[in-house]
Amino acid sequence: MDFANSCRNGRQHTQEEFRHIATLNDKYKILLERTKDKNGVFEAEYKYIDELY
Repeated sequence: MDFANSCRNGRQHTQEEFRHIATLNDKYKILLERTKDKNGVFEAEYKYIDELY
């Protein structure tokens, strides 16, 4: 969520930083599947990041 916030505040990020966030998101989705949880806020933030990338 901090990454999405910094993007909204105009901070420029490298391609590698975006890729790192994508990797973390994949791991987080696996965790949510295992625990049968949902996190709509995180999903919305990642959608925003993905659209920027």
